[in-house]
Order: sequence, then structure tokens, then C-alpha cells
Amino acid sequence: MNSQHLDRGQKIKHELRGMAELFLYLAFFICALSVYDTLPLRQYNVEYLTITFALISAAVITKVIMIGEYAKLGRRHENKALLISAVWKASVFGLIVFAFHVVEEVINRIILHRLGVARVCLAPAQTGFRSPPRSAAPPADTA
Repeated sequence: MNSQHLDRGQKIKHELRGMAELFLYLAFFICALSVYDTLPLRQYNVEYLTITFALISAAVITKVIMIGEYAKLGRRHENKALLISAVWKASVFGLIVFAFHVVEEVINRIILHRLGVARVCLAPAQTGFRSPPRSAAPPADTA
């Protein structure tokens, strides 16, 4: 029983280390892109929590990739050439992250915009994947 517990502990330690490495790798690049995106806005005194959102995004993408690794989705061409294996894994995990992003957007539109499920599913055909407008304020009287 003790050796099995050690094996489980070592496995957890190994998974957490891999997750931390992947998170730090993704966080570095996503934060760099978000800082690059916000630097022009600083001259207009526009500030928002881009680094926070970048770190949250990196954590979510890390978890999605770890789920894909656990499900062994990227191992189909692992024994082939490195280029083929890398392109295959990038494609598979990119599609998985995209699918989770679509689900996140659907939930976001249902909860934040208070849209029904049918309207959310029909919105891409009507708006071209743009966010629906928030409730507009009535026009001000100019008279």
C-alpha cells in the first residue's frame, strides 16, 4: 500500500511540474502579447487588467492541453518524424482550445448578455460572430 501511495504521489508531482512548466511557457508569451497590445493605449490613459486576463487565459489553456494529454489525443503520430508529430499535436490541441473557447463564448453570451440558447446558436449567422450589442441607452434630446 505504501509503494502504491508513493507511485501516486510521484505521478501527481510529475503532473504538477509539467503543468507549471506549460503554464509558465504560455503565460510568458500571452502576457508579452497583451503588454504589446496595451502599450499604445497608455498614451490615452486607458488601463485595464490585461495581465490578469492573460494569466487566467494561460491557466485555462494549460488545463485544456493537460486534459488533451491525459486523453492521449496528440499521440497518433508520435513515432513519426518530429515535424509531423509537432504539427499534428499543434493542430489537435489548437482545435481543442478552440472548441473550449467556443463553449466559453456561448456560456458568456447566455449569462452576461442574457440571451437564450436558440438566439446564441443563431447569432453567428446573423451578426457574423460579432458580440451582440449591449442594451443601448435611449437617444438624448437635442432640443
